[in-house]
Amino acid sequence: MDDKKMFCPNCGAETAKSAHFCKQCGFNIADYLAKQTSEVHTQPEQSGETPTNKTNAGTDNDSVGQKYNENEEQTRAAANYQTKPQKKLPKWATILIACVVVLLIGGYMFGSDYYQKSKQLDRTISAIQGDKNVAHYFTTTDPNLKITNKNMEPFVKSMTDNKQKLSILKSQLGSISGMTTNQKFIFKLDGKAWLLFPKYQVFVKPVYPIVSTNHTDVTLSVDKKKVLNTTATKLSKKIGPLVPGLYNLKSTGTVNGHAMTNSADYEVDSNKAYDLSLKTISFDVKGYANSKIYLNDKYKGTIDSSGVYSFNNIPWSSVMKLQLRYKTGQGTISSTTKSISESDDGTEISVDFPGIMTKSDASDELDSIFSGFEAVAADGEESDATDYNGNKLSESFINGSSNSQYQDLLKMSKGYYKDDDINSVSYDPEVKSIVPSGRNSADVTYDVTFDFDDSDNERVQIYRYVATFVQNSDTDEGYQVKTITPSKLISDKKEDND
Repeated sequence: MDDKKMFCPNCGAETAKSAHFCKQCGFNIADYLAKQTSEVHTQPEQSGETPTNKTNAGTDNDSVGQKYNENEEQTRAAANYQTKPQKKLPKWATILIACVVVLLIGGYMFGSDYYQKSKQLDRTISAIQGDKNVAHYFTTTDPNLKITNKNMEPFVKSMTDNKQKLSILKSQLGSISGMTTNQKFIFKLDGKAWLLFPKYQVFVKPVYPIVSTNHTDVTLSVDKKKVLNTTATKLSKKIGPLVPGLYNLKSTGTVNGHAMTNSADYEVDSNKAYDLSLKTISFDVKGYANSKIYLNDKYKGTIDSSGVYSFNNIPWSSVMKLQLRYKTGQGTISSTTKSISESDDGTEISVDFPGIMTKSDASDELDSIFSGFEAVAADGEESDATDYNGNKLSESFINGSSNSQYQDLLKMSKGYYKDDDINSVSYDPEVKSIVPSGRNSADVTYDVTFDFDDSDNERVQIYRYVATFVQNSDTDEGYQVKTITPSKLISDKKEDND
């Protein structure tokens, strides 16, 4: 076929290559040939090439070869670069890096343990106990209060004077709320330590109390620091901010020509008013002979054999507390503490020793015991040996019926019953004195009057005993006889019945 002719790719009719359209079917010959030419230039034929195509292919092959050579050179260069030996770090640098890594890991582990909430609280409590840099562990949001070791001293004194209070403080700060019951201290998060670890501190809510007095020209002071000199128009002053704690509040002045002072230590933990009026009070203290008297933990005197100690016109304070202390062979025991009020002026005051029977208790016990033995002396029956409540008399003695003193009194009473010369006998005990002999025990000195009646005369004998009574260990109520000393004859009288 002539090179200028071709077959229509659509219908197969012969047509000229120069024709735009097939005369048979109208197929676009020009567009078809243009696309064929474009494909030849973009994709070199692999087979059936014309001489012209071979020339073009050769040109393309030269271009591809050139690119191949360039790629090969780059590959060799890259291979040469990669196969160059790497420069090693010096040994000291490797060791240094390893040490830094170890220190960082160890430091983090140490910090995680050191800054545990519980351990931070432990360090806070230890600082309070040792009074060392306490301010470091406390802070406040009150702009008027500056936390310093000096300002924290009253709080530290309050805590260290009472170990139980410090234990309670730790328990409350370590609770879920972290807050004390008076809401003045709270242990909570306060930022980060070293940008990594939680930092806890105790936040303080200060107090602003009021101090007042009842006279002009009186100096009011807090921990020896003057806060006010009173005038006719100003008898009180609001003070603070103060860290809650133990403070000495004091008023000094001259009243009716007498220099007076009202001074006491107060647990200042609220915004209440504290009365520092200058007034006096008089009262008597009744207690065991040789008991030492303390007012606000300060020794004031010793009760003599009369059993009474008198205070006359002493300065009164609203926190005046009375306590007695008595030294026994088993150590010193302390009475309960009584607050002295203005209403106690001109009265007699007594305080009890916990677990120690009073004189009234001793009288009741002895009357009950000897009434039971008097019944045995009347009919000789041990079954009649009962106290006022109908209980067995042996229960009033430690170890019950096996107590030797119980057996002695029982034998004595049965002996009176069996004595034909005795018509009747009565027992009348009288407490002479009572003193503590140890914790929960007391020595009771008492006389028993034995009134014997027979057909010819009446005989009255008085014997003295000392019985040790102890608090009932089973019920903590009532007392039991532990021992009774041998009797001592005080008097012996006979009277004729005629």
